[in-house]
Amino acid sequence: MKNGRKKQEQIHLGAHGEDYGNWMPVSMLRLVGGLAALAAVLSLLSFAVFHITALGVVFVIDALLLLALLLWITWIRRRYAFEGGGMMEQVHQIVLSHLDFDGQGQLLDVGCGSGALSIRAALTWRAAQVVGIDYWGSAYGYGQAMCEKNAESEGVAAQCRFQHGDANRLDFILMEPLYLESCYITPEFDDKCVCFEYRLSRSGASAVEFSIAFEGKFAACVSAVPNGKKGMVKVQLDQTGLKSWNFEEELAWTPETPRLFDVEIRTYDEKGVTDLVRTYFGMRKVSIDNGKFMLNNREYYQKLVLDQGYWEESLLTAPSDEAFIKDIELTKAMGFNGVRKHQKVEDPRYLYHADRLGLLVWGELGSAYLYSREYAGRMYTEWIEAVKRDYNHPCIVAWTPLNESWGVQEIKADKYQQAHCNALMYMIKSVDTSRVVIDNDGWEHTCGDLLTIHDYTASGKVLKKHFESLEAVLSLCPGRRSLFADGWSYQGQPVLLTEFGGVRYVPGTEVKHSWGYCDASSAEEFADKYAEIMKAVHESPVIQGYCYTQLTDVEAEENGLLTYQRGLKMPLEKIRAINEGYRK
Repeated sequence: MKNGRKKQEQIHLGAHGEDYGNWMPVSMLRLVGGLAALAAVLSLLSFAVFHITALGVVFVIDALLLLALLLWITWIRRRYAFEGGGMMEQVHQIVLSHLDFDGQGQLLDVGCGSGALSIRAALTWRAAQVVGIDYWGSAYGYGQAMCEKNAESEGVAAQCRFQHGDANRLDFILMEPLYLESCYITPEFDDKCVCFEYRLSRSGASAVEFSIAFEGKFAACVSAVPNGKKGMVKVQLDQTGLKSWNFEEELAWTPETPRLFDVEIRTYDEKGVTDLVRTYFGMRKVSIDNGKFMLNNREYYQKLVLDQGYWEESLLTAPSDEAFIKDIELTKAMGFNGVRKHQKVEDPRYLYHADRLGLLVWGELGSAYLYSREYAGRMYTEWIEAVKRDYNHPCIVAWTPLNESWGVQEIKADKYQQAHCNALMYMIKSVDTSRVVIDNDGWEHTCGDLLTIHDYTASGKVLKKHFESLEAVLSLCPGRRSLFADGWSYQGQPVLLTEFGGVRYVPGTEVKHSWGYCDASSAEEFADKYAEIMKAVHESPVIQGYCYTQLTDVEAEENGLLTYQRGLKMPLEKIRAINEGYRK
């Protein structure tokens, strides 16, 4: 700063006759001087012509006061001069000496007046561009032409631009900071590489660097020079360098082995690093092969539980980060490998913990009550936002845009609502091809990737009969609804039972206003009914996965495996044994 101050003191404005005006306008001097002269004349007239001594004395006093004011104004004008070592020159020197600016880029001077500060800045930093903006009212006599003439006379016209404008509506474009705006990370499992699709805040980056590590060991580092604001980089994972001979067993992400790669993304300009983002990804692949749901190219049986994500003390907002962790740990302890988040876009913190602890997640959005064009437009926008926000989470393996024809009650025959369902599915796939999409979970399907069915049959014997063969499944009318909307049919999709059970049991109390799909009056009866239903599901040769209703009680719905407070209705080990007793 001392060097900057010394340079300031070497700059003297007005050496070539430039007019920088003054904060004390000359019009004020003329006004006060005129009034003083008038008072003097009136005092002479009072004494010499009208012989009114008292009035003459008053005018003499007025003239003396106005003369004193004129002298003070003249002194102020001199002190506030922009040139000749005046106070404003000193103020401008101090301002620029303390400005944290390296001399590269742009400066904005709001209320530039005669252009003195703008011109001084341009003389100080010869590589900078300076923009001065002002309304230039008539009181001070400043104007755009004066500023431009002064800049030209001082030899900085090429650096300075002056414009008329309102500081509240600035159209001055500052140089944006350079940072990573977004990055979609897609694991390409079969090729053992990962794709980064990035977008920067602005163009002009000299490099974008992607550094990858696995369990503290270096995996890869790639640097790209972007041509504009966005780009795409593929990074091959060095399996040999990581000393992992079996990619699927040692590097892949699954709920059982939630392995994550750490990533550091740096953006650079000509001066160095401008942004650093730390994130992660999991190498996992979701696909359907020959009518089977596959995880990392292997058939995978999904054992999900319906999770509405409510807490008694805070409803849809978790009371703490630990509450997310507790729910995930309880879910896994009961032998489930995933959750279907129901009518809720879950908090990213939950998804983060599901990534690192290992839990599959089906993403879902709240449904509408009635169909309309306005609803459809909002739904498209909100779904795209949700998918883009949560795209990078390896735990998410499926999207569920509609549930049980909620908001599309006439979808069976209504072509608009069928088109809306299909539009949602293909719209989601247009931004995310790495996951499966369930078109309308439960019934009245159109073109979804999975045939998902809701069946709350309380009898294990009857439930087993419903799913004893594919022919039996395709003849079902769950909830007295058809499995497919008119004009649509089964195309070999994997069959999953994605809502069932819902056994109500309220330990130690009798609650008359709660509900479930069937009842148990004791812990033993509750365990027996759960085992009966799960045995029927596990023994089906058709079902490739399920989602039990539900994880916890929610308000009047007291049909959870846990109470609203996450208390146990039966031991976790017993639930796990039932979940794993018939199918590993």
